[in-house]
Amino acid sequence: KVPAAAQATKRGQLFILDRRTGAPLVPVAERPAPQRGKAPDERLSPTQPYPVGFPSFAGDRLTEKDMWGVTPLDQLWCRIEFRHLRYDGDSTPPGLDRSLTYPSIGGGMNYGGVAFDPERGIMVVNSMYYGTILQLVPRAETDRLRDAATAGGGSHSVTNFAVPLPMPGTPYGARITGLMSPLNAPCNKPPYGKLSAVDMRTNKLLWSRPIGSARDTGPFGVASHLPIPMGMPMFSGSMVTRSGLMFIGATQDRTFRAFDTTSGRLLWSTRLPGGAQANPMSYVSPKTGRQYVVVSAGGHVMLRSPMSDAVVAFALPKK
Repeated sequence: KVPAAAQATKRGQLFILDRRTGAPLVPVAERPAPQRGKAPDERLSPTQPYPVGFPSFAGDRLTEKDMWGVTPLDQLWCRIEFRHLRYDGDSTPPGLDRSLTYPSIGGGMNYGGVAFDPERGIMVVNSMYYGTILQLVPRAETDRLRDAATAGGGSHSVTNFAVPLPMPGTPYGARITGLMSPLNAPCNKPPYGKLSAVDMRTNKLLWSRPIGSARDTGPFGVASHLPIPMGMPMFSGSMVTRSGLMFIGATQDRTFRAFDTTSGRLLWSTRLPGGAQANPMSYVSPKTGRQYVVVSAGGHVMLRSPMSDAVVAFALPKK
């Protein structure tokens, strides 16, 4: 056995490294990266690294046919919007025009990382699939728009997508919006979130499934109350146990779930007071010897998951 580190990225690629030296344990290849549309004074790497012989969680390259809508009208709007964006696939560089980044600036994989079961040699990965529209804005214009937004004592929130975000040390700000329909639904077809498992002995995908339902979201952000398992955007990661369970909140709906790590079968779920955009943890009480699973259910503004201030603990019945 070799001590390893797994680095999950928002590009949807996973790099497996020898943690003693940093050398790749899964081969890495440099592949040509898009160059079209870069800002005039920027230099781009001609290539980007990709793991070879290991599952990718970046999703397929989007096409106009992938544009989706709650109604035919917003599907048409999304198809027109897609055609107006500069998009050359993975690693499309931002520029002064509007370009599409997919997976989004949220990922791929986000801050929750991955979970690893050393008993079974299984890595659990949760990943997202929705587009982000990026546009570089000259810094003078960025500062003017930000000053106008904060006039009178207001603050510039990262959720105010009409105002560019300044990028210190660069001559630009970045205007960031989601590839969303007029009904405030993602333009690309679902699923928007997946849960997957990789056998680290063979580097093969064991299983992959959508995770999350549309129950707590819908057009214009109004909850549909329909538990349709579409696969939803999610932040945070999972936790595995020695007994072969995997626990995860993360998704836009306020649900906490347990899966069989080996098969991906859903074993249990429960509703929470808010979105669980935090990694779960487990501990055994030194006083009672009872095991608990705990998750913070605080919600997330950018995901529009229900907000709360609750920390929730679960345990098996005492008898």
